[in-house]
Amino acid sequence: DDAAVGTSPLSDTRRVTVGDHKVRANSAGSAPIEVVAKVTANVTVVAHIDVLATERKTNSAPTPPPQLKSDAEIDLQAPTADNADEPWNVPHGSKQYPPVRTSAPPKIDGVLDEPLWRTVPKDSRFQSVHSKPYGKPTAEPTTMQIAYDEDALYVAFTCRYSSKRDRDDAFPADQLDVLATSEAVGFYIDGAHDHTNAYSFVVSRTGARADAELTQGGNVPNFDWRGIWDVATHSTPDEWTAEFRIPWSTAAVSSHDAAFTIGINARRREPISGELSFWSLHPPATFLVDTNFFGHLPLSPPIRARQTLFLQPYAAMAYDQDPTRSGFGSRLYDFAKTGDNHFRAYAGLQLRYRPIRTFQIDASVNPDFTSVTPDTAVTNFDRFEILFRENRPFFADDRDRFTMGTVPCLSDDACSEGAQLFYSRRIGLSTDVNGVTRFAPVLYGSRVVYRGDVDVAALNVGVSSPKSEISMADNITVLRLNKSFQQGRRLGSILLLRKGALVPDYGATGVDGAYTFFDQHLVFSGFTAGSETSAAGKGFMGQGQVGWNSQDFFARATYLEIGSTFDGQLGFFPLTGIRSASFAAGYTPFLDSDLVRQVAVSGSFNRTRKIDETPVYDRGVIAVSATMTNDAYVVTRLNTANEYVSDPFQLAGNGKLTVGVARYPVTTAEVQVYTPPRRKLELGVGYLEGDLYAGYTRQPWVSVAFNLSRFNAKVYYKLITVHYAPDGFVGHQISLRATYSYTALARSSFAVEANTFTARTTVQLANSIGFGSLSTLSLVLRATAGLDPSKPTVPAEWLDNPNFVAALAFAYGFTLF
Repeated sequence: DDAAVGTSPLSDTRRVTVGDHKVRANSAGSAPIEVVAKVTANVTVVAHIDVLATERKTNSAPTPPPQLKSDAEIDLQAPTADNADEPWNVPHGSKQYPPVRTSAPPKIDGVLDEPLWRTVPKDSRFQSVHSKPYGKPTAEPTTMQIAYDEDALYVAFTCRYSSKRDRDDAFPADQLDVLATSEAVGFYIDGAHDHTNAYSFVVSRTGARADAELTQGGNVPNFDWRGIWDVATHSTPDEWTAEFRIPWSTAAVSSHDAAFTIGINARRREPISGELSFWSLHPPATFLVDTNFFGHLPLSPPIRARQTLFLQPYAAMAYDQDPTRSGFGSRLYDFAKTGDNHFRAYAGLQLRYRPIRTFQIDASVNPDFTSVTPDTAVTNFDRFEILFRENRPFFADDRDRFTMGTVPCLSDDACSEGAQLFYSRRIGLSTDVNGVTRFAPVLYGSRVVYRGDVDVAALNVGVSSPKSEISMADNITVLRLNKSFQQGRRLGSILLLRKGALVPDYGATGVDGAYTFFDQHLVFSGFTAGSETSAAGKGFMGQGQVGWNSQDFFARATYLEIGSTFDGQLGFFPLTGIRSASFAAGYTPFLDSDLVRQVAVSGSFNRTRKIDETPVYDRGVIAVSATMTNDAYVVTRLNTANEYVSDPFQLAGNGKLTVGVARYPVTTAEVQVYTPPRRKLELGVGYLEGDLYAGYTRQPWVSVAFNLSRFNAKVYYKLITVHYAPDGFVGHQISLRATYSYTALARSSFAVEANTFTARTTVQLANSIGFGSLSTLSLVLRATAGLDPSKPTVPAEWLDNPNFVAALAFAYGFTLF
């Protein structure tokens, strides 16, 4: 919710904000930092390191760390009571770890019994983001150890507990659960040491793994990135341990024949106590991962980054109940030329080539989207398009490198504001305002990424027509440049080109940037773009924003103008030809309470008009939320608006209700309550009631989640009642996602998305086994009913037009050199 901070109980991508923070320097202009080593006979050794205060957020090499000669009992400890009041107020790069080079790499089994781990220093300097004052030593004891050799980095974590209680022993349902809610540890690597890009590697207590790529200083995470690495965990009643092997090539670390330094960070989440801690803490005004405040890891040569060429061919066969309406694309995948038969065979190839770690080429021929999770069957009661997630692997990988503009709300939040110049679902997918999607086959895709002083990303995709013959109907090229500076400042540009047999020639360019002051408290940002088509001519748009983030307060003012002739056909622009001004603010103090951790009060207002000043809407939101110390969550919202409808439209696209031209005052109230996450049983209840244009709606809902060892399930049900004189309508929205994990790499997933109001149903069973280097064997069964994508304007009931598709695919990944 753009109006509130941290309104999702399942996400820690929320902003944790900040108070004033300064570096305390001595008279010589340096800040003293204490590294404490604890020796077995209760002897404490303190080493003082002076780091220049001016080094903060620079690319200069850090002071070399002390080379500790340690045995099994040496600890790099958390801050002592003398400096625990503000331990994060240190210059950038001052936290360092002295790794041990080894010639005998450990066996990755999660059990830290190798001789190596008895000689590697233990670092327990983890600090909490939930404490007040911010950054106190974590209450959940965590130690980290790091070793390396020519080929890879080895990281070990030992996670203990502050008290006896239940453990999170359930397998996460998916990668987002690993990242957002599960008990887990993670390690971050800035391999180029550019304070801009990084990779995260995370494992849950039960061994489920997740990885992600971070760009723009850590502010933009891509959770769909996949790397080749290994990890294992081991649990006892009192603690659990994790053991990582991360090849240098996976973390984009180049080969070196001289000493060098990379940026690192680590974190631990313990959901039962609600604790989240980091090894190298950043100021709380920034997002939870800020590459500008990573610690440093000095390394000695030689380092060899291998895995230069990775190939992943696949082959598949499928059955289609209706050959003209495949659930995974069109009949163009029929390489066996079976014509209109129900059976077809197809194949393809994924390729990744990295001659140097900063340069990468990805290519995909006939990409396979068999196992893509179906879209949520949301009900859109607005007259504008809503945004859906990009779930297709080729487009999701490196997706965020191509973004420019305001990231709108996702379909889960059913809101439409936003302006994004490139929206990858415009390629090969066509989703209307009611969420009905039609497919066109993607023939190939290629992507080039260069990570350096200026990040460069280029994408070219060829799309065929949805007919039976292969033809180059659409070709799209995107080029993105991005230069990041210190303190979260950046400057970028983008170029989009489109050409094909069935589309007019199209081009668009844009520039964007951000500039910050006061350690990223004050942020100025914006972007401008122009478009030109062979049919419609030129158009322009632009947006500017100023925002302030502090520990207890945030405020943001935005102005957006999109010209009437601007063509955003490759982006997400629910509205064009408009002027929009919005303001949002919130107060989020941390509380000293045994029950409530944080209360947030926020509000926003948006005034949107057409270029000729014809009103479109005035919308306001007031939200109050409370996060309990056990991570239970409560939020209430009051939404008020004046909706000015200038063109009649069908409500929710069901062909039953038409909203006429008029001004509609709208007021709705909503409350949501969630129990703590990662318990064996999670509950959520909510209720919304209020105006719906000329009608009235009530929408109670309930969600129930089970986390039972290898089985995870979440059921969501919403009852939608609409009173629209003289008629009344009732609809049901049902979502079921269930997963059974045989191992950390083998699982069956079952999904049901049904909505009787919008007449859509999807049922999918996906079974997958992962092994080796990103190799998979998968069987997907999918049934759909309701609106026919080929005839989206024909009214239908939610069980009309049934179709069934089954696909068996085998992909084998391997490294040539």
